[in-house]
Amino acid sequence: MDRAVSGRYIHARAIQGNEGVSICAVGVPDGDLTHIADQILAPEESIRFRSSGDRARISYIAGRLAAKMAADAFLQMPSLRDICIRNGLQGNPLLLHKDYDVTLSHSKYLAVSLCHLRDIILGVDVEYIDNLRQKKIVDSIFFRRNGVHFENSPTGNCVLWTLLEATAKYLKTGIPRNNSEIFDVESSEIIGNGVLLSNLKYFPSMTAVSMVYEKTVISICASRAVPHSCFSQLLLDPEVGKIINTT
Repeated sequence: MDRAVSGRYIHARAIQGNEGVSICAVGVPDGDLTHIADQILAPEESIRFRSSGDRARISYIAGRLAAKMAADAFLQMPSLRDICIRNGLQGNPLLLHKDYDVTLSHSKYLAVSLCHLRDIILGVDVEYIDNLRQKKIVDSIFFRRNGVHFENSPTGNCVLWTLLEATAKYLKTGIPRNNSEIFDVESSEIIGNGVLLSNLKYFPSMTAVSMVYEKTVISICASRAVPHSCFSQLLLDPEVGKIINTT
């Protein structure tokens, strides 16, 4: 959907998929976002927003809106201000609801969030392919170990980086500095429509799904108990793809 906010358009799409999972992609405009904050943030979220710098405000609004809209696909609250999301000990988003939780990622003006039942564990990451941050893993031991599965290119680097970040969010551990081998990839294959399915060497109960768009890559890490077709359905949604490709 396109949600109009005080004359500006926040491009957002939230869809509810199978297996108790929903996705929301959000692209936010540059500029003053105070008018947007007033319409979507709970009081305690608004305090954090107003104490942040301009660049942090963009990420915060994009992330909060994505998480709230993904959650609202299930909760159907009267206002997004009625949905409150706090930060956990490692900065992970915590949805204040007994049945659902969210995982969230943002990069520049784009944010992607998944809402899911609490008995499901997920991790998501989105990155722009030209983001210079990925270059630091090209020559790393981690990339050399896993390069057999990913081409040594900006796109290949980005796929591997988002897979690494999504796995860390799933495990709620952060990315280890000294023993990154625990995140090594066992195998990867294209399963249709450009969706890449990866299996992790040391976590056989987990799997990861990645999608390469025009400018970005999204990776989702989940338990094998959740069919990967669920995530393929969400990532291949035309409106989600449109937002991701135009932000």
